[in-house]
Amino acid sequence: MKKTIGLDIGGTKITGVVWDGKSIVKELTIVTPKTLFEFRHNLGKLVNFLRGRDRIEQIGIGMAGFVDKKNKLVLASPNIRYIKNFSLQKQFKELGFKKIAADNDAGCFLRAEVLAGEAKPFKHAVGLIFGTGVGGAFFFDGRPYRGAENLGGEVGRLFVGGSSSWEAEYQKSRDQRDFKRLAQLTANGLFMLVQILNPEVFVLGGGVAIKEGGKFLPAVKKDLKRRLLDKQRVPEILISKLNNAGAVGAALLLK
Repeated sequence: MKKTIGLDIGGTKITGVVWDGKSIVKELTIVTPKTLFEFRHNLGKLVNFLRGRDRIEQIGIGMAGFVDKKNKLVLASPNIRYIKNFSLQKQFKELGFKKIAADNDAGCFLRAEVLAGEAKPFKHAVGLIFGTGVGGAFFFDGRPYRGAENLGGEVGRLFVGGSSSWEAEYQKSRDQRDFKRLAQLTANGLFMLVQILNPEVFVLGGGVAIKEGGKFLPAVKKDLKRRLLDKQRVPEILISKLNNAGAVGAALLLK
């Protein structure tokens, strides 16, 4: 595999890596800009730093929001409000890239986990990101599933308790550091996904899951086991161990 740049663009930060097919050889994380002008400008600076003196001509981008994979177009990004119908194809073609691929950030995260991480031993996996918001992605029979228009996996828009979406309730509980409420919301969400999708494993990523998971996930596992029927398999709930899984998964779009 040729050296490839992978970008993981979220509402709080943007991580870029250079992937040589086996490992990360260069990386940098920047704060997500507050304006579209700064966003475009800083993306250019980031990829130029990652390229250095190498002639890297292919790039994969994982971005939070609704991503049209075929046209490399971000229709909207709930936590980056100025992004609407943003062409990743145009942005990176202007920066000299010849091969460009794009997907939702959660899809890239789970791709890395399936190919090289916690989900590798499983055929039916759900990836969940608990970061700025809540994102999701699905792999069934070893293949990604995003639905008819490639917009599936937006689990943060589900209602799992309270008067608003999972993402909104999660953000409120996270900011208040209410881990009991966070456990309830997560258990409700996972229970719904088990009934609909019947996965073997949930792989969790994002800063909150990785750094704070020990404070609410034990209660989630206990509650989920209590609610499922005796004959229902209780899925594994695992925390990502990969370094920069989202960015690596973005690079792997070009594998």
